[in-house]
Amino acid sequence: MADSIFKGGPPLAKVTGQGADGKTAWAAFTCARPVAKAELNYTCDKGEWKDRKWETVAADLDAAAEKAKATIPDGATQYYFNLIDERGLIVSTEHVTADAR
Repeated sequence: MADSIFKGGPPLAKVTGQGADGKTAWAAFTCARPVAKAELNYTCDKGEWKDRKWETVAADLDAAAEKAKATIPDGATQYYFNLIDERGLIVSTEHVTADAR
């Protein structure tokens, strides 16, 4: 982000929306550099954040449509997406409280 402000470099991806349709979570974004990979991070734990165990699964990435989606795993209590650009730089969506399934 600093390079885009101070050195005129390309900015990080920007999350433009997120939501869920049933058991499928999605995130929309815009980007100056291609997003190369998307992943869904989730936890089935409750309680203190520092004590929760987080898992990561690959998300489906439609780079042309600038959208990522993934199935919310059964039992997930919280989740968020990571969008990783071709430089390996990561932008995360907001955490979402999931209905424990």
